[in-house]
Parts: sequence; structure tokens; C-alpha cells
Amino acid sequence: MFMRGMRIAALAALLAGAGSAIAQPVARVITAADCTAMPKAVDMGRFYPARAQRLGLDGHARIACVVTAEGLTQDCVVLDEGPAGAGFGDAALRLSTLFRMRPMTRDGVAFAGAHVIIPIRFVVPPYQGPFAKWFARPKPSPAPDTTR
Repeated sequence: MFMRGMRIAALAALLAGAGSAIAQPVARVITAADCTAMPKAVDMGRFYPARAQRLGLDGHARIACVVTAEGLTQDCVVLDEGPAGAGFGDAALRLSTLFRMRPMTRDGVAFAGAHVIIPIRFVVPPYQGPFAKWFARPKPSPAPDTTR
């Protein structure tokens, strides 16, 4: 009976040790989401705030989005925009549907839930109408040659 009790105790200790080895967390390889496609210049012009364009305003916005397992952005919110009230935040939200991301992966398997912050810079598109040369922005003068 004593030997049998020792065998059961040894087996219980062995199983307890095996159980703790199984319960240990397994190291995971997680890769972050990154951008694979973004809006083109024509898209930026299409979504440029009309009032800001009429006033010749450049602007910016930062949006935060969740990346799906398919690499789409969703649930985007405006973090900041400038100049205030010019509509660049709304334009950035409309542009957010055109971004494609490589989703976050865990051990090589894509999963949803990565959070990304996307900064967007808006520059007034050049006027393309019949009087374009009158509204063209002046080209910056070349830097002086200081090597002589």
C-alpha cells in the first residue's frame, strides 16, 4: 500500500509539472499593421474641402483607425485638424476608405484590431482652368551657389 501511495504521489507530481509546462505562455510573433496603398493626388483633389480650396488654404488632419483582418480601415476618428473649421478633418475621414493596410498578424495569421494613426497633409491643388497661368503659385527661386 505504501508503494502504491508513492507511485500515485510521483505520478501526481509528474502530471503537475507537465501541467505547469503546458500552462506557460508561448512566445508569439506579432507584426504591426502598415500601409500598402494610399489615396492618389486625384483623390486628394476630389475630397479637398471646397471652401478651403476657394480660399487657397493648405491644411492637415490626423485620423485614428482600426484595421480589419482584410486590411481595410474602419471606425476612424479625427484626432486633430488645421486650420480649424476648414473641413480637413471631414475630408480625411472620407479619404480613409481609400487606405489599404497590411493587417497585424500573430504567428503569420492576420487578425483585426490594430490601431493606426494616419497623418494627412492637404495642399491646394493647382487651378486647371482657362486662366491657370494667372493663378499659378510662384516657383521658389533657386538657392544661391555658395561653393565659389
